[in-house]
Amino acid sequence: MALKKGDRVEWIQGPETKYGVVFRGGKRPTVYIDGGIHSVKGGAGAFSLSNHPLPVDEPSPMDKWGVKSYKDSGMGEETAHFQATITLNGKVVIYARNQGRGGCNMYDQDFKNGVERSILADFAADAKAWGEQFGSPYNFELEDTWLDWAAHDKIYGKLAVDYFKKMAESHKAMMGG
Repeated sequence: MALKKGDRVEWIQGPETKYGVVFRGGKRPTVYIDGGIHSVKGGAGAFSLSNHPLPVDEPSPMDKWGVKSYKDSGMGEETAHFQATITLNGKVVIYARNQGRGGCNMYDQDFKNGVERSILADFAADAKAWGEQFGSPYNFELEDTWLDWAAHDKIYGKLAVDYFKKMAESHKAMMGG
């Protein structure tokens, strides 16, 4: 049996049942344990497919937003180079991208499907409220922060509050505190 990226799995570790999401599939997959901080690797036979739900944050304004696709083109000159599609209540409304040259992310509404220009302001306002709710140490570019978390951490069960806690710890360490 081979597992594929994104499979929800469980396994017995000592006296406990653990849960996670496959990060790298195959016959010897890498699985992120719920919370997305630690991973385990083992033969696919050590894992069983699971219907156990991922951990989720308390409700927030960003619950209606989603990432339908995220194509990572690797590291650019200074920042990640990517393209992403963002949904509102399941409908594609925003295209996001970064060319990897050190600038901030670019967001464009889906003009061809009649998405209102105000969608970008709504997205930014909801992202700001999300950051404030879960303890962001910063109050700028929270739509970029949400996109990064949603595409790379949420899918592995990392809660927003834990994401921001780690960010605050890194910031404090950088500042020598």
